[in-house]
Amino acid sequence: MTEEVQKYRIGGVTEYLSRSNLISEVLDTETALDLIAVVEAALRELTELGHELAAQVILVTDNGPAMKARRFRNFVKKNELLIHVRSRKYHPETIGRVERYHGSLKLEHFYRVLPNNRTELIDAVENYRRFYNYERLHRSLRYCTPAAVYLTTDATNSDLSAGKSCSEIVEQETLMQRPVGLSFGLRPPPGYRKYEGRIK
Repeated sequence: MTEEVQKYRIGGVTEYLSRSNLISEVLDTETALDLIAVVEAALRELTELGHELAAQVILVTDNGPAMKARRFRNFVKKNELLIHVRSRKYHPETIGRVERYHGSLKLEHFYRVLPNNRTELIDAVENYRRFYNYERLHRSLRYCTPAAVYLTTDATNSDLSAGKSCSEIVEQETLMQRPVGLSFGLRPPPGYRKYEGRIK
C-alpha cells in the first residue's frame, strides 16, 4: 500500500541456502502470468550471477490461486528445469526464507516510511533488496551477507551448521554445482488488515 492508497503485491524469489533474494517485483495483480514472469526473472538472475544451474531447480510456493492455475502448471511441465512443490496448507514455515524476507522488508523499511506512489515503492523494494543481499548480516549465516554465501557456491548447509565462520566459507574459491531451492512468496505490503481470515 502506498500513501495514494493504491494496493500492490510484492512477488519475490529467495534462494534457499544463502537466503539471497533473487528478485522482488512490485505487481498490480497476482495472476499466473505474474508468477511466471517473476520465476523467469529469478532464473535469469541466477544465470547472470554466474551460477551454474543444476539439472533441476526446486521451486517451493504456497497454495495461492496463481500457483494452482492451469497456466502455471503448464509452464512448469514445459520447462524441464523446474520441479514445483506447493507447501502444506496453513504452513507458512515451508517457504520461511521468503516469508522472512517479506517480514524484514516490512519491519525494517515500510513500517517506518510508506512510499507515496508506485515508483517510490519500486525504488524502495529494490534498494532494500540490495541492502538485504549485500550489507545486512544474518545470524543464521554466521554473520555473513546472503550475497557472500551465495556467490561462494562451495558453501553448503554442513558448512554453516559445522560452525565455519563467514570468512572460512567465503575463502573457498572453486565453484560447485549445488542444487538450488527457490521459495516464491506473494505478499501484500503493510497497510492491509486481516479480519476473520480475509484480507481487506
